[in-house]
Amino acid sequence: MKVIEDTISECRNDIIKVNSNYKLIDARVYALEQTMDWQVEMTRSMCYHSIDRDARDMRNNIIIYGLSERLPYNDRNLVLKFLENELEIDTSDMMIDRAHRLGRKFPNTNDQKRPMIARFRVYIDTETILSNAYKLKRTHFGLDRQYPKEIARARKELYQSKEAKYARMSNQRVKIKYPAKLFINDRSIENKFPGWFNVLGVDRLKRCPDTKPTQSARDGVLQ
Repeated sequence: MKVIEDTISECRNDIIKVNSNYKLIDARVYALEQTMDWQVEMTRSMCYHSIDRDARDMRNNIIIYGLSERLPYNDRNLVLKFLENELEIDTSDMMIDRAHRLGRKFPNTNDQKRPMIARFRVYIDTETILSNAYKLKRTHFGLDRQYPKEIARARKELYQSKEAKYARMSNQRVKIKYPAKLFINDRSIENKFPGWFNVLGVDRLKRCPDTKPTQSARDGVLQ
């Protein structure tokens, strides 16, 4: 009888130890999950901030499509001539810091028409140009603001989406808001960067959760 009681007592102690260890492991897993969530949040925050910073650095840049490479003007003057002739903009006060073609030039191409990127000194000039882009409708020219590749790719996918194509064919209002959010008739359809502004507002110095189990967890009691 004494042997049976001792065995039962040992079993009870083992069960208590197992439960205590389980609770301690469970607390550690929970702490690690919190840390992983924090790391994911911080990683996305850093990515979004990096992309947003690049976009702000490019806010004075305009990309022009369809400009011939056979005209007898340097890049700056060609851009100014385009603005004057096609968009009817007075460029007398506009200053272009840089202008150059994008992509490789292929010597055997008759008129390659590589995109032209121009950086204007004053931001309001880019806004003036973009506000007149509607005048290029039904021409072979195109105009857009320069974006980082991540945003440019996302906006292109939205523009080429079935919803956007159908909406344009139906003469509905299609708009892609910064950074890449598709609206049709003022209704949000798809967002390629969910929570963009919320993520940018995250405190990057936010303290990482403590991964050490609490004393109560060590004692076998979860808080």
